[in-house]
Amino acid sequence: MYNGGAISWRSSQQSITALSTSEAEYMALSDAAKEARSLLKLNVSLDNNSPNNIKLFEDNRGCEKWTRTLSEPNRTKHIDIAYHHIRDWVKLGKLSIVPVATDLQLADAMTKPLPRHQHDFLLEKYCGGTSAF
Repeated sequence: MYNGGAISWRSSQQSITALSTSEAEYMALSDAAKEARSLLKLNVSLDNNSPNNIKLFEDNRGCEKWTRTLSEPNRTKHIDIAYHHIRDWVKLGKLSIVPVATDLQLADAMTKPLPRHQHDFLLEKYCGGTSAF
């Protein structure tokens, strides 16, 4: 989101099989972090006074914890090192992983089947209106 509007959004099937929900979230967060880094570079080139940090909202506590853990716990040994770049960016302060309650995760409105009331609630938070569908 930038100035209240979505500037980047993607939904796709993961190209690799994850062994747990936290692992799937970590891989998706890693991809989001790559996109965020590109957007941060663009933002800095357009506005020299722009913040030097980008926030990613994550609703999976295990995934969020893995971004701060620099040691290799037994549960993440098998995850390809290509996904762990996110740890370096968090450590450098270029990226902040912000915990968010699952029922407040705005992306769910566009990526998951939800009960109508939850979809409308998230849509209201996202764009200030209800679905036209």
